[in-house]
Amino acid sequence: MIFKLGLKLIQWSGLTTDRANELTSMMLDKLGALPIRDIIYVENNQLFLNGSPVDHEKARLLRESAISALNNQALNLIREHVDFAAITHGVHRAESPTQMIFGKAALWYGQQERKFLEELAQREPPPSED
Repeated sequence: MIFKLGLKLIQWSGLTTDRANELTSMMLDKLGALPIRDIIYVENNQLFLNGSPVDHEKARLLRESAISALNNQALNLIREHVDFAAITHGVHRAESPTQMIFGKAALWYGQQERKFLEELAQREPPPSED
């Protein structure tokens, strides 16, 4: 009920989309519904997950899992197909800006997945095409 009330207040307030997004992000942060930091990050050559340092054994297991994921033929085939579908539907067949945005989002997700797998595998990621 409080959620519905908050939603109506935002709709009635006349806030711009940017300001409404900012407000809802602040509310979600205050409620603890959003992470306030990266889930995976490295600081001083120490791997952290959800703000906690990772011990040597857990880091070893994550590295092995990431290497397996990067070398998995089925996952690589699926990733390649998703990239192809994102370009086909988001660029070549896009009939609206929304379709283009979703295509770009799919490509971005794949890039992020590969980037973090490379980091966990302790490999150098390929150069970015940004």
